[in-house]
Amino acid sequence: MFSALGVTFAEILKNEWLGIVASAFVLVSFLFSKQTITRLINICGCVAFVIYGILLPAYSTAFMNAALIIVHIVFLVKDYLAKKKAKRQAELPDSGDRDGDEEVFDLTSCDEASDNDSAAETKKITDNISSENRPQPQEAAAKNDND
Repeated sequence: MFSALGVTFAEILKNEWLGIVASAFVLVSFLFSKQTITRLINICGCVAFVIYGILLPAYSTAFMNAALIIVHIVFLVKDYLAKKKAKRQAELPDSGDRDGDEEVFDLTSCDEASDNDSAAETKKITDNISSENRPQPQEAAAKNDND
């Protein structure tokens, strides 16, 4: 079949085995549904293509695959950090709309809340804490008069 081209199949395998292996890694990487696994296997193919490109020499192949390795690593790191942040936020007592930078206020450490187990006292403390951040009606009226 290849004899018309003046090349035998054995010669192709002898010279191109690394390129075939690299292509196989890239092909297999797309069979997985998880992006992390796809990227990790594709990195193996890219490394093989970088070596293949340097040995040929086909520097454009080596350069493009080296750039792909960097892209894959950047996305893997970003994904890892996002999962780590989500896990940390899930462990917070009230992870509603916090972005992880705010200080979490623990009511159980307050003397009033720990000494008195009544729900009314705890509600009173939480109302006082949340009202500190809201403008009082007198302040809002004075601000509207100044505008």
